[in-house]
Amino acid sequence: NEITKEAITEALPAGTQLRFFLAALVLAAIVIFAAVVQGKRYQSRLDRLSEVGLSKQGSEIKRTSDEFSQLNRHVSGMARDLEERVSQLEREKIRLTAMLESMQEGLLVIGEDKNILLINSAASRILGIAVERATGHSLLQIARNADLEALVDEALASNRGGSREIRFFKPEEIFLRVNAVPYRVASGERQAVLVFHDVTEIHRLENVRREFVANVSHELKTPLTSLQGFIETLLAGAWQKPEHTRRFLGMMEEDSRRLSRLIHDLLDLSRIESQERPERREPIDLGQITGRVLSGLESQIVQKKLTITNTIPIGGSKALGDPGAIEQVLVNLLENAVKFTPEGGSIEVRSKAAEGAVRVEVQDNGPGIPEGSLTRVFERFYRVDPARSREMGGTGLGLSIVKHIVDQHGGSVGVTSPGVDRGSVFFFTLPLTDLS
Repeated sequence: NEITKEAITEALPAGTQLRFFLAALVLAAIVIFAAVVQGKRYQSRLDRLSEVGLSKQGSEIKRTSDEFSQLNRHVSGMARDLEERVSQLEREKIRLTAMLESMQEGLLVIGEDKNILLINSAASRILGIAVERATGHSLLQIARNADLEALVDEALASNRGGSREIRFFKPEEIFLRVNAVPYRVASGERQAVLVFHDVTEIHRLENVRREFVANVSHELKTPLTSLQGFIETLLAGAWQKPEHTRRFLGMMEEDSRRLSRLIHDLLDLSRIESQERPERREPIDLGQITGRVLSGLESQIVQKKLTITNTIPIGGSKALGDPGAIEQVLVNLLENAVKFTPEGGSIEVRSKAAEGAVRVEVQDNGPGIPEGSLTRVFERFYRVDPARSREMGGTGLGLSIVKHIVDQHGGSVGVTSPGVDRGSVFFFTLPLTDLS
């Protein structure tokens, strides 16, 4: 471009160059003047616009400030409402958790895929599995019970709930009444709530009731059948023979006494079981009561030539309880000892105090008790040797009465035996009373 300018300058005459210069100068002056004038015009216009604009802007700012304040109030209110809702949900969650954990019944929530979504502590305890190990796992994997799986399938496949009694082994045998209720969540997924009721104790009591009825029927039937046979024999003409009549009447008397003892023991057991605590509660002199019981059994002791050793001192440690009930305990234990100890044998009665209780022991050198029967001898109508026990007039309720009385007094009962024909030691404990 510089080369082009120089070429043009050299090509023009000198006068022409001067005229061009002056024309350019005048044109520059005109442009400058016009710019100044136009600039002032724009400046005044900007000043006016600025004044008007500032006043309008102030009102806009004020209006905007009011709108932000209102929005802030709305947002603050929403925040407070949200915080209150969150707090309410937390309280509901805590309340629901407390309710689930305080339930005695087990509760499971099962998803459509039959995975465990929720389990409470009772269900964890009943099924014998930790909560963290159960949640999220398959019900069949956790419970391993086909009947429970079938109940869940029925509930999820229908709109109706179901109920079923199911037997589990965890590891001992238990019986559970399971109720299954299906429902549908917002997403459309089907779920089910399972509630477990432990009815094991009800089953046990039902078995005890059936056994009790069967045993009572058998115990009553035996002497009644005997009595009926003797009566029919006498009516058939045996009464005309005095020697037969006397023998039959003697046997009938024994059967009637046996029935009387059985009914008496049943009434005693029923009365004792209906009481929650002893009728009386006072200091008991065990030495004095033991001496009185042994005096009542003196004729049987002399007849069998038994050696009795009683080391319970009169006026010694005092137990707390009902004197009449504790005397019945000692009567039943000592009668058994006298009854089953062979002729010429020995019986020892002793006591010792330990840890706020007194322990009374009755030891004999009789037939002893097999190991498998040690835990069952205090059951109603249980006999180690049924034939021998009936022969000696036992009802099978004496030791059961002993256990119930001692349990009412807050004590415990038990028996030890080295084995068959090596004797046994029956014992019970009672709380001590401090007379000082």
